[in-house]
Amino acid sequence: MPQEEREIEQKMIKVINNMPEKIQNRFKVLHMLSDERSKINDEYEKEVKALEEKFRARKQPLLELRNDIILGKNTDFDVHKEKYEAHYKECDTIVAGIVKTAKDKEKDEEEAKDHKPTDVAHLADKVGIPDFWETAIKNNQMMMQTWREKDRELLPHIVNVVSKESNVDDCKNIDIELTFSANDFFTNEKLNMKCIYKKEESEEVKEIQGCLIDWKDGKDLTKKKIKKKQKNKKTGETRTIIKTVPAESFFNIFESKKAPEKGGDDDDDDDEMEKLLDQLDEAMQAAEDFNDLY
Repeated sequence: MPQEEREIEQKMIKVINNMPEKIQNRFKVLHMLSDERSKINDEYEKEVKALEEKFRARKQPLLELRNDIILGKNTDFDVHKEKYEAHYKECDTIVAGIVKTAKDKEKDEEEAKDHKPTDVAHLADKVGIPDFWETAIKNNQMMMQTWREKDRELLPHIVNVVSKESNVDDCKNIDIELTFSANDFFTNEKLNMKCIYKKEESEEVKEIQGCLIDWKDGKDLTKKKIKKKQKNKKTGETRTIIKTVPAESFFNIFESKKAPEKGGDDDDDDDEMEKLLDQLDEAMQAAEDFNDLY
């Protein structure tokens, strides 16, 4: 039992023991019932965790096969194509049996006129689906908000995404791994980040464990150069200097950072505190978006 729960338990027992003797018993029973309910809740949470892990394990082979197809590592589609054909026939039979009104038929005809076939002609001479993840991210408006204009040149270089959700010491973790093709910005083949929550059911981030990005000279998207005037105190002359400062970028999510502790020294600087919390929130949102996309 955690220290905080033990202290609450001790206080409750003390409160009951200080009640008049005739009243104590009813509260002792209520306390016992509350304790039994808590044990059932704990058992429920334990079984839910086990069930989640079971289904994650069942999905994993499918996700690995999907990635192999996207990367062009697997080009044997015959077995899975048969499953698709069977499923298509079943769906076609169900749809054929639906009785539609004249209004529904008119709507279907209008939608058919406006429908534009997905253009995949560029894949004819390629293996896999090289632009799969780029397209998936671009079609997600929430995700695109974190990709600033200058970051988007790297979208076509994302060749693989892997996400893993787990529970460690009753804290939810989301691990994200992005694989990039050779590009003009950094030499890393893979970028990793781990989002660690304060506790399992919490929506607050405890820590972001990122990675170092080996930026090529002059290509760091997380930095920008600004001109600043500097005055000489002795001569009074001014000069313009170039200063490098942090810049907003999607790639800031890979910077390691921890949530400030309440009552810590960081409370003295509200602006820095707010900035750090915003960065943690953006990194958490990116991790969750990739996890949902995966």
